[in-house]
Amino acid sequence: MPCMRCRSGGTICTYERLGSASPSGSSNTEVGAHPSHPETGTAEPSSGGESGRISIDFLLNFTNPLGYGPSTAIAAEASALEMLDTSADVWSPQIRLKDDHMIHNLPSYDLNDPSSVFLGFSSMMPEREDWNVFPLDGDYLAPLPETTSTLAIRTREMVGQLFAQQRSMMESDSTMLANFDAALAEMVFTVANVNHFIWGFFHYFHDQFPILHEPTFDAQTASLPLLLAIVLVGSMSFNPSDMSIAIRQFYDAGEAYVFELLVSKQTMHCLQEANHTVEQVELLQAGLLLLMLQNNSENLTTRRRIRLQRTPALVAAVRCSGLFAYKRQHVVGTSDRSGWRDFILDETRVKLAAWTFMTDCILAVFFNSAPRVALSDMTGDLPCEEPLYRAKTALEFEQLLCMRHPRPSVSTLSQLLSLVYSAPVSGTSIRVKEHVTASNMLVLICALLSVIMTLRMNFVASATVEPIHGAIHGWKSLWDTLHQDAQDGVAPLMGFERHAADYWWLAKMLLKVGQEGDQSCRYMQLVPCDSVKDLHEFIRKYRDYEG
Repeated sequence: MPCMRCRSGGTICTYERLGSASPSGSSNTEVGAHPSHPETGTAEPSSGGESGRISIDFLLNFTNPLGYGPSTAIAAEASALEMLDTSADVWSPQIRLKDDHMIHNLPSYDLNDPSSVFLGFSSMMPEREDWNVFPLDGDYLAPLPETTSTLAIRTREMVGQLFAQQRSMMESDSTMLANFDAALAEMVFTVANVNHFIWGFFHYFHDQFPILHEPTFDAQTASLPLLLAIVLVGSMSFNPSDMSIAIRQFYDAGEAYVFELLVSKQTMHCLQEANHTVEQVELLQAGLLLLMLQNNSENLTTRRRIRLQRTPALVAAVRCSGLFAYKRQHVVGTSDRSGWRDFILDETRVKLAAWTFMTDCILAVFFNSAPRVALSDMTGDLPCEEPLYRAKTALEFEQLLCMRHPRPSVSTLSQLLSLVYSAPVSGTSIRVKEHVTASNMLVLICALLSVIMTLRMNFVASATVEPIHGAIHGWKSLWDTLHQDAQDGVAPLMGFERHAADYWWLAKMLLKVGQEGDQSCRYMQLVPCDSVKDLHEFIRKYRDYEG
């Protein structure tokens, strides 16, 4: 059914052009064959041992093969959390002048309204009959004049780079038919829209991929590749507006622009011992964000390019930069402004390495292939507690440092792995607080998944299943205590930390089904694939299987 705006304007509705799409992988949606093990409904998360049931609805949504499944799951969860925090707030178009990208009090949305839902993720903007085709470009924000002027110049530069990239792509690929739509680019890439997209990125996606320091991010000084990546990723938060759909025409050009820069910089600097200047770090951040963006695509050509070209290029660039082996250059403990800035520089590099490793692992699981980052690469430091990195001022950083419990923290992935490979693992709160944080537990379960995928692809998983089973059990013992602390409000879980147990369930199930030799699911046949459909069907089939 056309939306009100299209009915009143007599135009073909965007939503009808896209076709009717089901919500993103709800637990009642059927994908592929029915499981041989009967499904009994979704169980609630449990803080008990392995016998506790884990809700994997997020994992089902995150692997939805219909397209934009990952971003849908992430943004829908962010919106749901926002509704819990601001249920009494009223829509307001105001914006903080100090931080251009922060808009407050976006409205809640109704997933039961079919005219406002695209792939299970409704628009974050209220529908109005008097909107034009691109509704966000209006009077909804009023940044300072000097900010607008600078951002206008940067926006024109973005469009110019996209135009040049599209022309280069057409020259090198005779099969490309689409010319650069300059008129569309001018309508989409405006200062108002760019501000909205930046806000959308930090509001809906940053918690799940916290590789930037939001309080010190400045759209006027960030490198152009990073700014473009943030704008493109942030545009997904305004589905299903015509503008957010139109901007997808520029995704491939944006991806090519960033990765060509990344490869050329890598070639130029690879002979150096390490290269992690601010410019290089921001380019790597842009590449990582674009992997996240394009992983949403259901276009198999795009997904094959991500699997065979972009992921290897990013991993090679991070390895070449020396970030996988990066050790903090400054002691975490200096609480003045310079100490806070030094901490941000250090932690941003540590987090970039960790999130490249975890993203590579998750994409390997998605594509049913071997990870590109070896555990032996990960010799650098592990990320610190997330709240410490999110401190907005030097004063807040100082206060958090004062409340920080001193402990002999685990500093490397190899030390973290030794905790769960050594038997037995103590599940007491004291043991956990002495060694690990929730963010490090997320790195650890990704490392165990990486081990499992590597062994599966080399046909040796069955010979090493027992020690890995023990490590997975050890991980769960540690996690249960952290999860209890989170429920008690001691250390709330953030972003993907909330779903670390989903990955534990997946790791455990891959081992169990592989050990039984059950290949009734295509995913267990060790054939690399570009679609996430095989993984999604595997999760649906075994979601209630205890083994």
